[in-house]
Amino acid sequence: MTAKAEEALCQIAKRQYDAALRNDGYKHVSCYGIAFCGKECAVHCRACPG
Repeated sequence: MTAKAEEALCQIAKRQYDAALRNDGYKHVSCYGIAFCGKECAVHCRACPG
């Protein structure tokens, strides 16, 4: 699950999902990669590049 959470963070960066927030003037944006497997989950967080 850890690898999938990291994969989600990579997808956020690659597809620039934070771009609309930055265009609205937000300077500090946090990105969360979350992976689920049944009742278990992994959450990774970091500042979005930009």
